[in-house]
Amino acid sequence: MEERGCQPDSVTYNVLLQGILKYVHHDMVEMLLLEMEGKGFSLDASTVSMLLDHIKARSFDASLLKLIGQSLLMVNPSGRSSKIILVLPAKPKHVVSSVVSPPLNKFKDTSVAHSTLISSFSQFGTGIFTPKTISARFLSTSSPNRQTPVNHYRSMSEKITNLDDALQLFDEMTKRKPLPSVFKFTQLLQAVTKMKQYSCSVDLFKRMNALRVPVNVHTISIVIKCCCQMHRTNEGFAVLGYGFKHNILPNVCTFNTLLNGLILENRVLKAERLFKKLIKVELCEPNTITYSTMIKGLCRFGNNDTAIALLKLMDRRGCKPDVITYSIIIDSLCKDKMVDDALGIFKEMVFKKGILPNIVTYNSLIHGLCNLCRWDDVSKLLKEMEDDRISLDVRTYSILVDTLCKEGKVEDANCIINLMTERRKVPDVVTYNSLIDGYCLRGEMGKAKEVFDLIGV
Repeated sequence: MEERGCQPDSVTYNVLLQGILKYVHHDMVEMLLLEMEGKGFSLDASTVSMLLDHIKARSFDASLLKLIGQSLLMVNPSGRSSKIILVLPAKPKHVVSSVVSPPLNKFKDTSVAHSTLISSFSQFGTGIFTPKTISARFLSTSSPNRQTPVNHYRSMSEKITNLDDALQLFDEMTKRKPLPSVFKFTQLLQAVTKMKQYSCSVDLFKRMNALRVPVNVHTISIVIKCCCQMHRTNEGFAVLGYGFKHNILPNVCTFNTLLNGLILENRVLKAERLFKKLIKVELCEPNTITYSTMIKGLCRFGNNDTAIALLKLMDRRGCKPDVITYSIIIDSLCKDKMVDDALGIFKEMVFKKGILPNIVTYNSLIHGLCNLCRWDDVSKLLKEMEDDRISLDVRTYSILVDTLCKEGKVEDANCIINLMTERRKVPDVVTYNSLIDGYCLRGEMGKAKEVFDLIGV
């Protein structure tokens, strides 16, 4: 794998270690554990469990038992219970310090003229913006070798790609008399959000509020997106209330963001409630993205029947589903081994709606059919893809390799990998992990090690 430029991951090591332990190749365990340490992989919960299960199931030689103890100590030098290692969350990579921006206590108050609308969101909690910090070094304007901020802001989100420059520009804008327009501030906010600096975007919004910079629906939508991406959807609803208070009516994109935020937090029931409220109160007309987001949430929890009912509701309300909408349902049905139902939805999509499938759609169907060993149907789909000039991607090949390996057809899996390379598709770590697992299942540890040695060199 390494020779082909694909680095092994923790799953690769665990798969190989499982095979080594199964066939009692104790001499290889030490080498593998030391190599893991050298590559910077600590023992995780599954590795430790595997080793401990093996200790209980078999008689272990003293040297190997000692090695395992040393490996655990390398992870936990204090010598305390290994359970502590497994449950403690990782510390943040860095801590940002200094300059606290003022909290927007106004966000707590959602009792406005639109009280009827706001009350419908009270079930989600208002959320309070806790003060965040922005690094003092980010706000410094005296850094050496720094370019002068651009004097125009057109296409700002494309031109500014560095957080330091964005924050310096924000400082420079706040010192202008009069202040630049909301459009300039919103463009800068969008630029910071594109860098995925969500917390920083929220901080900048609070500073804008403190400076009494007027905001519009686009500003509000950006901040709500940041809150949702940080899994703080309640704060997103607080921003929505702030918008209502200032007579800023949200649009469908705003509500789509909130729906997606709830689903990211696995709060599907509350997402359903919000979706129904949009239709009942006519806050906005749901679009294809709204329906697809709601369908995604329903499918995530195996509620396929309701998802299909929602698909039919789209049709009745004149909202056209797209390939993404259908692919979400097809994938969910395939994962639940309801492949015939998925094929029925697939035919409806293609022949009734005239929507062309994409590689994601085909991958879901191929995966579902492979899991049921329906190779004839898989061959038909692959031929169909070829006729429609849809190229197989790495995921398609990996699905085929994994299924063949689980059936013990490792030679056929190797042929698939060779075909990949001929077609200039580079196997990834998932592909190689499946192949290693296939060899381990057959007890061919030497070949498994050969594949492992190919990764990453």
